Amino acid sequence: MSYPEPGCDECGRLIAKAHRVYRGHRYCSTCYARVFKPALCPNCGVSTRLPNNIASAICHACESARPCIRCTRIGRPIGKLTPSGPVCNSCAPYFRSPERCEGCGASSNRLSRVRRLGDARRLCPKCARADHRTCPSCRRSRLLIRDADGKEVCRRCCSGSETTCLQCGSITPAGRGALCEGCGWAKSVAIRLKAFADSFSSPHMVKRFEDFTSWLVATTGAQKTALKLERFLPLFLDIEQRWGDIPDYAELVAAFGVVRLRRSLLALRWMEETGRLVVDEKVKREGSDRRRILTTLAMFDRSSHGFALLSGFHNVMIAEQQLQGTSMRTVRLSMTAAAGMLRRASVMKLMPPTQAVLDSYLTRTPGQRAAVTRFVRYLVEHTAIEMQIPPTNPARAHQLKRRRQERRVLRLMDKPLTDAVSTRRWLGAALSYFHGLDAAVARAVKLEQISRRDGGLLVEWKGDEYWVPIVGRAANSGP
Repeated sequence: MSYPEPGCDECGRLIAKAHRVYRGHRYCSTCYARVFKPALCPNCGVSTRLPNNIASAICHACESARPCIRCTRIGRPIGKLTPSGPVCNSCAPYFRSPERCEGCGASSNRLSRVRRLGDARRLCPKCARADHRTCPSCRRSRLLIRDADGKEVCRRCCSGSETTCLQCGSITPAGRGALCEGCGWAKSVAIRLKAFADSFSSPHMVKRFEDFTSWLVATTGAQKTALKLERFLPLFLDIEQRWGDIPDYAELVAAFGVVRLRRSLLALRWMEETGRLVVDEKVKREGSDRRRILTTLAMFDRSSHGFALLSGFHNVMIAEQQLQGTSMRTVRLSMTAAAGMLRRASVMKLMPPTQAVLDSYLTRTPGQRAAVTRFVRYLVEHTAIEMQIPPTNPARAHQLKRRRQERRVLRLMDKPLTDAVSTRRWLGAALSYFHGLDAAVARAVKLEQISRRDGGLLVEWKGDEYWVPIVGRAANSGP
């Protein structure tokens, strides 16, 4: 015989339903009569049945009146009584085991059955609110109904009444409740800030985070602050753990890297504007170059011959950078050229690379001649490979450049000119191919300097006029 509930925790007898659950301990009817005896509650003095084997036992009313063990609020409806104390109905879902939603299959601890959807499935909040939309009046996500004017609004706003915000006194839609939208988001910021402040161990860093939150509200508004504040918390917690206060920029870059700091640009901007941090552009560039060097090394398998050559070259370049003051940008450019040459060697199946690989690489990418020179010198000096940089061939380089320009023109010629971006993209390719101008001209020229003429575009630049055609489907579109 199977039972939907476990047995009695006192005697072990199987029961279909517990007669009493006290602080997570289950009692059958027999054990309840044996253990729970009439007594006066030591807290409020009311006569009730209390377990005679628990000295600190109090009545159910006093148990429920204690603060929620999660949010510490008092007076909230009780959702669960745990051995550690009561949990309010708002926090009770966090004490449930996650289960699979019968609608989307996602794991959730807030499953419920929604009668209006016409089925008895247990759904997660997202599936349960699939028919909700944003009310155009109060901007809350709710079920919408049509008002007397045929406009879809929520049920509260449908009444047409308005309320006064208790915080600022402004008139607000009934669906907003006691606070207007601005004050509601400001309250959300205060709630989040109070919760996040408990994560810090130093009052000094709590003050720093509060100052940043106030600046963020003034800069981006309360709504964006409430939605984004949590993403900045790990950065401040790590700063507190490592240094106790905001360090200089070089230490931040060395510890977190440019990529992570780039994800917290608003925090860095606050530090810079308030004088707590001075951004060093040189350190910033070097940090970015180091990250890209590591990305270049990660392109090769660590057990491959190509990685061994590239790693050895990297060590030599870093030593040269430390001894001779070579810039990190030079190291990064040399590593990029070396990786490109090694990838070409893998394609040609000539590893380690030979003179044929070098010639093929420079034929395809003549602009890498200066950058790859250091890697060629490394191969000659540290390995048994014999090679040298071939002489330049201006005609060949010009031919390759024209081919690249031609391929770009062919790729863009049939795309419509629907906006300024597509127009400048086409001008960059056409001006380079037809007139030999730099592609940057298309980004620098102003829109008023571009006009239609003779089925093409006429560009005025530094006193001269340059005409480029519009072919294919682009001829019927405007810039």
